[in-house]
Amino acid sequence: MREWIIRLIVALITTVLLVSLDQWTKALAGLIKFWNGGGLRLVWYENPGIAFSINLPMPLAGILMAILLLVLLGLWLRARGKINGYQLGLLLAIGGGASNLWDKIQLGFVRDFISLWWLPIFNLADVCIFIGVIMIILGVIYGERHQKI
Repeated sequence: MREWIIRLIVALITTVLLVSLDQWTKALAGLIKFWNGGGLRLVWYENPGIAFSINLPMPLAGILMAILLLVLLGLWLRARGKINGYQLGLLLAIGGGASNLWDKIQLGFVRDFISLWWLPIFNLADVCIFIGVIMIILGVIYGERHQKI
């Protein structure tokens, strides 16, 4: 029971830190609105959809995002042992997803602002989610999710 509470506290602290950092970068980008640095540009974009701009009505999008976050949190709480790549990936995905869900609930859209060459416009939360998913997949492939102390 004690380990479960500690893991929940770690998840909450990590999520608060990642959400705070992402929300701060979004607020800063909102002040700048546009900057061109060659291959890297800051371009303000209000994304009404979910991942890859898939357009879903807000109640459905919010519910799906919340369910996914709860599943990831459940996987984090079930993991055992020292924090490894799989577990870090879960924390990154939870933090990034929570910040984008916060935008959807508060604003009705997600604030995207990073434009990198041919990639879709994204934000720091999207980077956390992307890296987190890659780490989760690698952790599953290499068996890290069942690592014991």
